Amino acid sequence: MTGAGPGRHRASRHRAGRGRAAVAVAAVAAGLVAVLVVWLAVRDPRAPVDPSAAPGAAAPTPAPGVLWSGSFDPPPGTTWQEQAGVVVASRTNARVVAEGPGGREDVLEITFGEDGSRWGVDYRHDFEAMGVAAREEVWFSYDVHFPAGFEFTGDGKMGGLAGTVEGLDPLETSAGGTYDERSFSVRAVWRGERGVVMYLYARHGAGRDVEDPANYGYGIAVPFVGPDGSTSDVIRPGTWQRVQHRVRLNTPGKDDGTYELWIDGHRGVSVTDVQYRTAEHPDLLVDQLFSSWFFGGGEDQFPTRTSVAYTDDWVLSERRPVER
Repeated sequence: MTGAGPGRHRASRHRAGRGRAAVAVAAVAAGLVAVLVVWLAVRDPRAPVDPSAAPGAAAPTPAPGVLWSGSFDPPPGTTWQEQAGVVVASRTNARVVAEGPGGREDVLEITFGEDGSRWGVDYRHDFEAMGVAAREEVWFSYDVHFPAGFEFTGDGKMGGLAGTVEGLDPLETSAGGTYDERSFSVRAVWRGERGVVMYLYARHGAGRDVEDPANYGYGIAVPFVGPDGSTSDVIRPGTWQRVQHRVRLNTPGKDDGTYELWIDGHRGVSVTDVQYRTAEHPDLLVDQLFSSWFFGGGEDQFPTRTSVAYTDDWVLSERRPVER
């Protein structure tokens, strides 16, 4: 009897301990259920869930309004041209360099004047190939760097936006002294005094038609006015600068479309009477990047020596991206 007593006491204590543990587990479980019920009640059932995200890890969030962004260091197995939707490459005096100006990595270096050529590159990029739908309004932003000593001889073209009706060859886009109302284009152009102008091929803009004699048989030009009111020295050699184009299409047949050109956060061109699309082509939309970089104008504006420029950080967006 004396030997059995302590055993019974230990068994009783064990049973009591198990009972308290069971109660504690039940309480914790009940608490977890209550938290789950509250979470289900307040969460947005439409919110996307990333099943691959680790517990506690923040899901990646794209920048608001960005439709496409491209780098010159694409994923393995592809090229930057594929990523950027290049469908025509008629001039290709460019290469990706691992070390660019200002410590940047993997930027596009464009060479002009090699073997006496005025050409850098002429790439036509299709929105559909970039995974972007043709649009009524869009922003195209990119960085550009002209090294100190770059030869600013006369005019020189840079990148911009364009639109064509379905089935039109990208190389038939309005440009080069030829306007076809089935398309439009607008680019930035540098000038000899390091100014910049809007260069537009559309039916109408800035108070005149494209056939106006004041255009000398070419596109409609409007100078970029800097923050100090000057139209010269807009380009600062030796510095990366941000160029941004905005196109908002017009009501077909009306002069109510918009074009804006921004450089380094300053809007230096704003035109609000553009007729990009005529009444005969209401289906015309913005559907191309127009990366045509070269010297000219005429032969008197061709380079006399080899020069390079650099570009990086291309973005298509629904609205003007937040300044970095």
